[in-house]
Amino acid sequence: MTAAVSLPAFRLRVAVEDDRNYILSTWRRSERESKGAGEGAYFATLQDGEMRAVLDRESTSVTIAHPESSPETILGWCALRAPVTVVHKGPIVRREIGPAPIVYFVHVRPELRRVGVAALLLAELADRKDVLYTSRPARTRDGARWVPSAVPIPSAWRYCPRAAFVEVP
Repeated sequence: MTAAVSLPAFRLRVAVEDDRNYILSTWRRSERESKGAGEGAYFATLQDGEMRAVLDRESTSVTIAHPESSPETILGWCALRAPVTVVHKGPIVRREIGPAPIVYFVHVRPELRRVGVAALLLAELADRKDVLYTSRPARTRDGARWVPSAVPIPSAWRYCPRAAFVEVP
């Protein structure tokens, strides 16, 4: 029997420089574990450079989900391509999404998957039909087969892995 996870109330905030190492390490690990991606120093260097380039783009917005009482604790994060305007109104962070958003990556701590963290991170995009995404959802092993460990992606969204590496208009 699996122990129940006690879900804290969570909020969103904009990522800060102190979050960067966690974002990069979880992104790399998630890609490697879910896809069986290539190993070795050359691959790791190439992948790291591409991820850093995505995060360094002016058009990239990274949002952190955190427990209400602990903003420094990262439950999950989302990197996406704007045009995005981040609006702060007291404790509320709202992103205003422009045309053709690109979701580069969404990471949720494994023990908190399927409880609404990713849904909160992607809430503004839920009804959009023009969204591109560059990474497939995480998968986990269930015996001899791989099964999705994430909520299904809306069917109108289009998979476009190259959008992470080149600027898409």
